Amino acid sequence: MRDVESPGTVVSSEVDVELSEDSEVDVELSEDSEVDVELSDDSEVDVELSEDSEVDVELSGDSEVDVELSEDSEVDVELSEDSEVEDVLSEDSEVDVELSEDSEVDVELSEDSEVDVELSGDSEVDVELSEDSEVDVELSEDSEVDVELSEDSEVDVELSEDSEVDVELSGDSEVDVELSEDSEVDVELSEDSEVDVELSGDSEVDVELSEDSEVDVELSEDSEVDVELSGDSEVDVELSEDSEVDVELSEDSEVEDVLSEDSEVDVELSGDSEVDVEVSGDSEVDVELSGDSEVEDVLSDDSEVDVELSEDPEGVVVLSEESVESEEVVVPSDDTVMQVSELVVEEGDSVEV
Repeated sequence: MRDVESPGTVVSSEVDVELSEDSEVDVELSEDSEVDVELSDDSEVDVELSEDSEVDVELSGDSEVDVELSEDSEVDVELSEDSEVEDVLSEDSEVDVELSEDSEVDVELSEDSEVDVELSGDSEVDVELSEDSEVDVELSEDSEVDVELSEDSEVDVELSEDSEVDVELSGDSEVDVELSEDSEVDVELSEDSEVDVELSGDSEVDVELSEDSEVDVELSEDSEVDVELSGDSEVDVELSEDSEVDVELSEDSEVEDVLSEDSEVDVELSGDSEVDVEVSGDSEVDVELSGDSEVEDVLSDDSEVDVELSEDPEGVVVLSEESVESEEVVVPSDDTVMQVSELVVEEGDSVEV
């Protein structure tokens, strides 16, 4: 180990450190310093950076790194075997992290920070963002990401193999998520947030929306989406292959669904909500309406619609031949309009209106 010492302020210093067997290093850097650190066997490094410093760290064997960054600092970290990194970033800092084998990263970002994270092997990432921060995350093999966003933050997440993402958004945040193979996403949105989600392979998405939020969801292969909306929220959902969507709406919310191949949609509406549903391929839609709600359904291929109406809602239902399961068509209330096309009434059949 080499120590570089000079009287006064250390300017443009360089430190190369190799640690082994439960070593500990505390480093304070200032003015364009550089530190290269290799850790092995339960080592620990605490680093404080300021003024354009750079730290390259390679960890192996249950290592831990605590890093505090300020003023355009950069940290490149490669983790393996139960490593842990805790970062506090401020003022245009950047962190590139590659994780493998049960690693953990805790990151706090502020002031236009950026974090690129690649996870593999039961990794975990906790991220807190503020002030126009950006996080790009790629997850694989039972990874987990907890993200808290505020003030125009953006998160791009790609998940694969039983990954989990918990996201809390506030202040015009945006989240783009691609899920595959039994992934799970829990999202809480507030203040004009937007979430784009693509699901495939038994994925699950739980979303809570408030204050003019928007969610676009594409589902495939036995996916499930639970959505709670409040405050002029909008949800666009495209379903395919045995997907399920449970939606609770309140206060002028809107849901547009396109269903195909044995999909199911359960919708509860209240407060001037609107639902547009297109159903094909043995799909099922259960809708409960209250408070001047509107439902427009287009059904085909042995589809079924159960509708309960209250408080002067409007329902427009278009049925095809195979959608009519009985010989009677009953209009639920006086203020409902029922349109029936291609309905053949043979002699002796009864139709009640």
